[in-house]
Amino acid sequence: MPIQPSQIFPKFSSNQAFSVGGGLILSGTALLAGVFLKYQRPFWLWLVMVLGFLTFLAATVQPLLFLLDSQRQLPLRQLAQVITQVQRPAEPLVMVGFKKPSLVFYTQQPVKYISSNKGAIRYLGQIVGQSTPTTVLILSQPQRFAAMGLQTGHYQTLGHAGGYQLIRVFLKALPGNVNPGSPVSPSH
Repeated sequence: MPIQPSQIFPKFSSNQAFSVGGGLILSGTALLAGVFLKYQRPFWLWLVMVLGFLTFLAATVQPLLFLLDSQRQLPLRQLAQVITQVQRPAEPLVMVGFKKPSLVFYTQQPVKYISSNKGAIRYLGQIVGQSTPTTVLILSQPQRFAAMGLQTGHYQTLGHAGGYQLIRVFLKALPGNVNPGSPVSPSH
């Protein structure tokens, strides 16, 4: 299930000031351009068009870009804060799916990025038999956990924000024979 824009940009969906402000600026520009077009004043027409466009950029587009960027990163910032609070010593942090380098910045921790579900299964299979770590933090979209074959007894949900979910996988709950060709199966 794809992530809905209202999940990523909740403030943008409810804030219409940018639409109204941008519409007023462009409407005023069009009205003045129409006047100068009627009286055949090409210099003034161009001047009104350029100034209207620059005003639109400065008053609407630039603040909107800052808002969009802050809202786009908000779920990662929220989950990074959770990670810094709950991460145990020597517990690896893994992000499965699309690589988000800003997670390293927000957590100030190394992050192992794995692009595919099979790669995540392979990684879990490599560390299952080791004495440390006993748990792994995984950040991904919730539907990926089921696709990796993880069941509710294998992990604990620590948080979710936007389209992401943070879980702690208990390696002892996983079977010792995890292989990359098959999903993780229950240990009993």
